[in-house]
Amino acid sequence: MLIIAIVVSIILYQSHGISLNLSGKKQCVGAVGQVVCSGQPSPYVFVALYNEDRNAYFNTNDIVRYVYTNETGHFAIFGCVSKEPAIVPKLHIYHRCHDESVICPLYLEIYIPYRHVKTMYTYTDEIDLAKINGSIHFMDIVDVTYRSGMEHTSCARFFVSDTFMIFKL
Repeated sequence: MLIIAIVVSIILYQSHGISLNLSGKKQCVGAVGQVVCSGQPSPYVFVALYNEDRNAYFNTNDIVRYVYTNETGHFAIFGCVSKEPAIVPKLHIYHRCHDESVICPLYLEIYIPYRHVKTMYTYTDEIDLAKINGSIHFMDIVDVTYRSGMEHTSCARFFVSDTFMIFKL
């Protein structure tokens, strides 16, 4: 029985990247930018940083951190994940640009290049851009006016937990 368990563990590790190390290494990433709609800043837009799980059987995305854009549409988001293998960071920007009447907002999915993922040993909730400059993906302006084909809609994300039920218009 023990031999079968060891063989199954090795097969899962090699074929699906499932690691026996539960903690993994600490990997940090972030992004800063501005969200606009029709050339105007989009205040109070929900921005979420995710780690995409690329597993054949359990395809769930883990939310790392979320923020709202400020009055001028700017956001800064940063988070760390202890995971093996390498993380696949992405942003979801939930908006209602030109669709104020819809119940479920659209979300624009933006993958953050892996070169911005860094291993950091210290982390505070305060974002100091001077200290984490290497792990921040700087975006210019994210214009959500026109559909890019990278947008999706899903009401399920807003009813799963209390976190998403506080979405602001």
